[in-house]
Amino acid sequence: MPTESFDTLDEWRHNLRSWRNREGLTQAEVAGRSGLSVASVRAYEAGARRPSATALQSMIDAIGIPREEANRLLASAGYSVDLYSVYNWGYDQTPLQAMAAEADSLPWPAHVTNQAFDVLHANRAFQEIMEIDLVYQYTEHGARNLIAGIVDKEFAARMANWDEVVGFMAGLAKSDPRWQSTGLENPPPWLQGAMRRFLEGDPALIQRFLSVWAVAKPIPHRLRQRFRLQWLYKGDRLMTFTGVLALGNIADELHWNEWAPADAETWAILNEITA
Repeated sequence: MPTESFDTLDEWRHNLRSWRNREGLTQAEVAGRSGLSVASVRAYEAGARRPSATALQSMIDAIGIPREEANRLLASAGYSVDLYSVYNWGYDQTPLQAMAAEADSLPWPAHVTNQAFDVLHANRAFQEIMEIDLVYQYTEHGARNLIAGIVDKEFAARMANWDEVVGFMAGLAKSDPRWQSTGLENPPPWLQGAMRRFLEGDPALIQRFLSVWAVAKPIPHRLRQRFRLQWLYKGDRLMTFTGVLALGNIADELHWNEWAPADAETWAILNEITA
């Protein structure tokens, strides 16, 4: 049962409406996806009626709100967070702020991603090798999504082992039971926005991705994974990293991404550009 009074629910209503607008969805579309009536969705957003926990969760899924935001929204409405996310596996749930601070303390590239593969924070080294400044660039909603990024021509041209990295990502997706029953044609709710942006990418790269996806073998899920990544800095200076992907927060499904230099040449370039 809710623990907050009806008069204190403005925050969750505002956030729900904001997420719907950012994803470009109408109230009718949310109603169609969630199984609720348009009148109910309109009344919930307007504050005329209070949704049950089940109805609110159905709207969250219909919009595709990632778990770390969905949990805050549920809590602000006075409901318990998604039961899937509160299973106690014996691990501390590292908050985003702590993960960001740890990334900033490292001399090599590191970033934090959420359930939808959005980059929530990236340290200076990551931004330097990408030759970007996230204070001013890629600030619009969804612009920092890795799924959409892999079919960006400029990004793909600089990832020297694109097929290898994409094959690794595809293998992880194929072993996720939430993908096994839906596939690329009907992705989980929190990935639908990313997949829409993916389909707006370079057509040749989309076809290349589909070819890699078709032959990728499922990779069993672990709390920590390693992979190789080769990046062309300034277009021709090859940097080789050992990527580490680790689950840092089970409740909010936040992942730690760390690229450790794998050779002396990469260290030299990194020291040069971060000095």
